[in-house]
Amino acid sequence: MSRTAKLTLGSAIVVTSFTIWGVHYLQQKERMIMHINIEREEQRGREIDEQQRLRWEKNKEELEQQIALQREYENIQPVAYKDSGHE
Repeated sequence: MSRTAKLTLGSAIVVTSFTIWGVHYLQQKERMIMHINIEREEQRGREIDEQQRLRWEKNKEELEQQIALQREYENIQPVAYKDSGHE
């Protein structure tokens, strides 16, 4: 094999090796970034769930207060319901 052929083969092997190494490095980096993004998204989902739970509890408390006020006001001044399905 001539010297030029050996250099060409060696260069091709070096370039191919670095290309393969570079692709694997980028894949690992992307995999790590995707994992971090998944963790962030899960945390964001937990925060949204907690906000919804707190909002639901607040709305439930407000509804209970409104029902209590309605009963209190109905005891003070009875209300006649017309065809609304109430007693």
